[in-house]
Formats: sequence, C-alpha cells, structure tokens
Amino acid sequence: MKNLLKKSACFLIAFACVISVTSATVGAVSDDGRRFVQSNGVTDAYTYSKISGGTRVVSSPDAYLPYYVVDSDSLGAELVNPSHIATADNKLYIVNTGKNNIIVTDEKFGVLNVINSFDNNGTADTFAAPEGCFVDNSGKLYIADTENHRIVILDKSYRLIQIIDAPKSDVLAADFVFKPQKIVVDSSNRIFVVSDGVYEGIMQFYGDGSFIGFVGSIPVTASPIEILWKKLLSKEQTSKLTQFVPVSYTNIFLDSEEFMYTVSLSSTLSEPIRRLNPGGADVLIRNALAGTDVSGDQIGKDSQFVAVCADESNTYYAADSVRSRIFIYDEDGNLLCVMGGSYTGQIGTYKYISSMLLFGGDLLVVDSQASAITALYPTEYMLAIKEGLRTYRTGLYEESYQSWQEALSHNSNFDLAYSKIGMIEIRKKNYGQAMEYFKLANDQKNYSKAYVKYRSEWYTQNLSYVITAVSAVVVLIVIFKFFRKKRVKK
Repeated sequence: MKNLLKKSACFLIAFACVISVTSATVGAVSDDGRRFVQSNGVTDAYTYSKISGGTRVVSSPDAYLPYYVVDSDSLGAELVNPSHIATADNKLYIVNTGKNNIIVTDEKFGVLNVINSFDNNGTADTFAAPEGCFVDNSGKLYIADTENHRIVILDKSYRLIQIIDAPKSDVLAADFVFKPQKIVVDSSNRIFVVSDGVYEGIMQFYGDGSFIGFVGSIPVTASPIEILWKKLLSKEQTSKLTQFVPVSYTNIFLDSEEFMYTVSLSSTLSEPIRRLNPGGADVLIRNALAGTDVSGDQIGKDSQFVAVCADESNTYYAADSVRSRIFIYDEDGNLLCVMGGSYTGQIGTYKYISSMLLFGGDLLVVDSQASAITALYPTEYMLAIKEGLRTYRTGLYEESYQSWQEALSHNSNFDLAYSKIGMIEIRKKNYGQAMEYFKLANDQKNYSKAYVKYRSEWYTQNLSYVITAVSAVVVLIVIFKFFRKKRVKK
C-alpha cells in the first residue's frame, strides 16, 4: 500500500511538471490579462553578407523576442481581422476591421473604449471595414472608413468633427472609387491617404478636406524589350499592347521628422521601401555596406512589403507578405536582422502582418488573418546595436566602440559592427587596425580608404628615413662606379 501511494505521488509530481512545462511553452495569463509566452526564438534570424561571387546568408541572434500576445480572450473584446494600430498619449488605437470598430486601450491593452458608432447630425453612423487610423497631437482621430468611401474625423471625445468624402477633380478618372486604406496627418494638418486602386501616388488633402493632388508617385520605366517592341510596331499595334500599370502604395508611416516611410507590394519594383519628404521626393539613404539592396530577400523569391514603421533614430522595420518576415534596416540601409516567418502556430510566426508599431521600446505586430497582436521586446543584442548606432551618430565614438564590441560578443559574424569599429579606428588615426576590421567586414570600399591613409601616414612618418636610405644608395652607387672606372683605367 505504501509503495502504491509512493508511486501515485511520483506520478502526480511528474504530471504536474509536464503541465508546468506545457504551460510555460504555450503561455500564462498575467494579472492584467495579457498572455505571456516563453522568451525564446521561434525562427532562425539572419542577415546577409556580400562575398566575392554573390551573397550569403549569415545566421544572427534574435533581435526581438515575443513575450505576450493580445487576442479576443486576453483583450476582453472581440478582435477580428485587425488591420492597423496607432498610438497617442500612451493610448493604443486598434482598427478592428472585422467588427467595424476602433478599440482604444491603455499601454497594457486594457480596453478604455470601443468606438462602434458616432453621432452624425442626430443619427448613429457606423463604419464599414475601416483599415487605417491616425491620431494627431491635438487628439483628433482620423479614420480611413474604407468601404464607406470616406475619411471620418473625430475629436478626443470621439464626437464627429468632419467627414471627407470622395474628392472631385479633373485629375481623377470618371469611374474613380475612393477607398482610403491608410492615413497620416502632419503638423501642418495636411492629410496623406493611401487609397486602394490609386496608382498616381499618395492622395493629399488640406485640413478642410479639399483635395490637393498626389505626392510621391512611383516612377515607372519600360523594360528594354517593351522599348524595342514599341519601335518595331505601328502606332495601331502599339496601342493594343497591354499598358504597363504603375505601382501603388500598400502602407505608410509618419516618422518623428514628419517624413513618410512607404512600402509597395510589387515584387518587380527595385525600390519597394521609400522615405518621402513633405514634397514627395524619395530621400531614403541606400548606402549599405557592400552595396546590399534595401529590397528584402536577396536570395529566393522577391519580397512584397505590406507594413512599415520606424523609430526616432531612423531604424525602420518592413514586413514582407511572402514569408511573413520582418526586415530591420538602419538609416543607411544596412540590414540589421531578418526575423519572423510564415505561421506555424508558434508565437512569433505570422499569417499576414498588416501593421507594426514601436511602442515603449516594444515592437507590436498586428496579424490580421490570425486576429492577434504580438508584442516583442528587444534583446541585449539589438539594444547594443541601437546604442552603437545612436552614439556613433551623435559623435560619442568611445561609447559606440564599446556597444559594437558588445554586439560582436553576441554575433561574431556581424559585418556592420566590424565596419563601424573600423570607422572609429580611422577617426583615431589607427589606420592599420581599421584595415583589419574592414577586412573582417568584407568592406572593400572603406578598406581602400584606410589603406590610402595608412600609406600616406607611413610615408609621412618614414619620409626622412626613405630619403636618407635613397641618398645613401645613390652615394654608394657613385662611389662604386668611381672606383670601378679607376680600376678599369689601371
């Protein structure tokens, strides 16, 4: 009997351990209702490195790790196909497309309000599949009410201020249908809208709702084959050819400097990520180490970007719909990390990323098809990178040096860290050491610069010795010839 009780106790303890491990893996509900998950990577993070003959994939530590998930259960409100998330005054605004409402929460996703309708001249008006929103500094809420073909503007108490309907303009086609999807508003109260089926660029409105025109149109160039065909064919035959359709934007994000990061879905576009100034010109810096493209996947299928966001240091995040991966770039276009992956049921994999937001240091990823929002926190590796970028940009080179060394302690294959340290060594005039770091980074361009400086410094430091040595050799040659000539005469 005693043995039986002992065996039963052991079984119960083992069962409890299994349950405990399973719970830790799946997640646990905290006091504030968020479902926390274990902090480990679920996909292989990586970067790219340029080598002679092509590009190679280099494994990387995780830049971010998931630690809680928001869904209908944890939120306490039905979350169905959310398409966008925005923030203002430590509040989060979730565009809940599948339920035709806007959910307002605090910083811990505690629901503060659910905007299902608003008073429109005494009538309760509702939304129809809204897809985007924006909150300005005064608290005004701009909602892209997509299937109602309008923009709804509410005050901080969610009372109606204004409705912007489909614009009337000669530049718009007669059959134009206004379907606003994403929206941002600058400090001058200019409204920028990404609208479905609009290929001329981003629609721009004044604060009073009047249509200005388009900004940031994506240039379209014909391929050599198309140019050849148009030269060979007659005008009648050319007119029957299928016209090359320009590319439209899929998402937009207004950064702290009021520049607009945009992404486009086309896999044939050479510059799918852009940063537009207020005039609509692309000012995104593409000066990556070894000339790596800012276009997502370098190997395999081309990326198709559907969401973008950026932090105050101009580090930006672009979500690829092909493999549900998130590409992180610094302000020069250097790829810092690729993470995420197609949905497998694990936390940190996604079905379709519709929006991203940096909030309090966390990265919030909205998965519209999974009807969930995943919060990820930066790892020590990512924090070291961010600190290295920040201190280098502000001229704190000693601090930057330490941060890049810390990043290398996590990832000894990180080319950018070697290159940044090399640049710091150049500033210290340690050209020989800089060359060593550039060599480790496969940074041929900066290696050449360091070599020129190293050679120049070497000549400067050793010029007197060189002149003395050359002079000595010349004197020896003269003496040798003199005695040789004298010897021949004898």
